[in-house]
Amino acid sequence: MKKYVLFDHDGVLVDTEFWYYRAGERALADIGLSLDKVR
Repeated sequence: MKKYVLFDHDGVLVDTEFWYYRAGERALADIGLSLDKVR
């Protein structure tokens, strides 16, 4: 039986912002829209 749960608040262990952006970009492309990255 597992006894632990690991939470990663973005950027602490793994920086996933890029991967969320890419997933959103692909999902929008499927319906003919684009996503502009602004920092």
